[in-house]
Amino acid sequence: MLDKIREHSRSTIIYVLFGIIIIVFVFTFNTGGSNKDCGSSGAVSMLAVNGEKVDSTFLSMGLALTPEEPNPFATDENAMRRTYLYNHTRFPQAGGDQAYALYMPDASDISPIKVERVADDLVESWLVSEAAWALGMHVSDDDLRARVYSKEWYDENGKFRKDEFDGYVHYALQASISQYESFLEREMLRERMIDLVTAGTEADPDEVAYYFDLQNTKVNLEYVEIDPARFAADATATDDEIDALLANRGDEAKAYYDAHAADYKKRSFLFRGVRFAYDETTQASVTSMAMALRAELAAIPDVAAQDARLAAVAIAQSSHEASKANGGLMGDFVADDVLAAAPFGAPLLAALSALADGAVSEPVAVDGALWIVKRVSAQDGNTVPFEDAKRRVAEAIVKQDKAPEVAKAFAEKLEAWIGQNPTATIADVAAYLNSLGKGTFTADETGAFARMSFYSLGQDAEAAAGVPKIGVAPEVMEVAFALTTEKPLAAKVAKVESTGRFVAFRLKERTAAEGDEATKARKELKTLLDRMAKRNTWLAWYRTLKQKAVAEGNLEYTDDFQRVLGAEKKRFEESMKKSLEAAGGALKLMPPAGATPTAN
Repeated sequence: MLDKIREHSRSTIIYVLFGIIIIVFVFTFNTGGSNKDCGSSGAVSMLAVNGEKVDSTFLSMGLALTPEEPNPFATDENAMRRTYLYNHTRFPQAGGDQAYALYMPDASDISPIKVERVADDLVESWLVSEAAWALGMHVSDDDLRARVYSKEWYDENGKFRKDEFDGYVHYALQASISQYESFLEREMLRERMIDLVTAGTEADPDEVAYYFDLQNTKVNLEYVEIDPARFAADATATDDEIDALLANRGDEAKAYYDAHAADYKKRSFLFRGVRFAYDETTQASVTSMAMALRAELAAIPDVAAQDARLAAVAIAQSSHEASKANGGLMGDFVADDVLAAAPFGAPLLAALSALADGAVSEPVAVDGALWIVKRVSAQDGNTVPFEDAKRRVAEAIVKQDKAPEVAKAFAEKLEAWIGQNPTATIADVAAYLNSLGKGTFTADETGAFARMSFYSLGQDAEAAAGVPKIGVAPEVMEVAFALTTEKPLAAKVAKVESTGRFVAFRLKERTAAEGDEATKARKELKTLLDRMAKRNTWLAWYRTLKQKAVAEGNLEYTDDFQRVLGAEKKRFEESMKKSLEAAGGALKLMPPAGATPTAN
């Protein structure tokens, strides 16, 4: 893709620009490659800035000194580097201090069309250098000579490599020495004007203090997550909803079936299990008993001993009469369609399907009871055809769609409990959730984090709201730093935007930078904010300068430049369109070809 873009770029630039310059070159340069100024008498005007023409020689030079435009679809290891070089360096092949690249526009304001981007850079060079000359600023011969004949053109013995330098300027840049000197002089004047305009600019002390607190006050949260996926089995799907899904989202149903083909094999399971029945008055105690049995079984390494313990509990306590006398062991393999119905149910079928042979399940809630099952083995039959399985598929999708609402109701129930137990620990929260018979909930920690990292200044709100291990959760971020040691438990169960999960959380620890650590952090932050303040000052100043030139008609793009830019835009757009179509996307058309002076 990048090769195609470069190919398109070269085709226009070489045939339209270099063709013009080569004519000039043939008639002005002698074969010895002297430093004689070739002038611009035969070159074509591309821009006019404050009445001064900027010809194709300077546009060609700028193109040669600017990195190639990046391919937005590239995924190779150097793709990010190419994008960075294009968006964050200014004529890097011309030498100079790239610290001044800080004062470039935002990447979103830099044209992806290289010839347009270079024209914008040249406009800035011309406008700013003219303003510098008007103020009496200049570049001394010694300073200009040092920039033009930089140390890279001298060998290890200090001898100037004249032939190589002349060849670079004449052939690589397609310019004369005097034109190259003029180009660099304007760049040097831009740099000096930046120093003048931004001198004395620094960040406001209150701004430094504000961002220091955001970056250096940290909290560590304990939390429990509620994943809507585990509530799909609790959702309902009516016949009308299933019919509507098949009518309106049939392709989605088929794709789901294909992606979950293993779920639509006729399967049967041999397993041992205990069914603990409960009512509203005994749900909590039965849940605790079932979880205790699960933990006990997990701690028994010997298979026979584990089976014996499970069998003993089944004989003594199981409410599944058909298997109770047999120690909870089903008399034969149970088919999946039987398992999907009472007294088993879809959640138990899902649990058995997910288990490996010999594994024991967590407590599985099914119609007023909790099952603990150990899968002995499974048998696969034929795959159910889509036509026969499509209603099951649609039912699964409808339940998936409804699961977030079921989870939300569950989270609201937890929120009400927290309101009644504001001093609860996170272990208490997990225990309460576990008592509701919806599987096992465990607590975790985020680790210490701040509201903003050192390098996230200027990022969007979503990036700044990322909570470690939890995800993008602005609500968590906002509440977390308002929690105190006196009131550490968040009253509201928050929704995580990036995952759709719900999270209950509690402050475990709050820390702040102190001593030498704080001094160093504050100094580094001030340096960064000073740089940002200087950059904003410069961009505002230059925007005003350009607005004035546009308003007064002192910035013009010639017809010859419009033709070059129009061809480049068309070729670039066609190349992008092909890549997007290949990726199944669609192209948002660029503005009509042709540059119009703007104040940005």
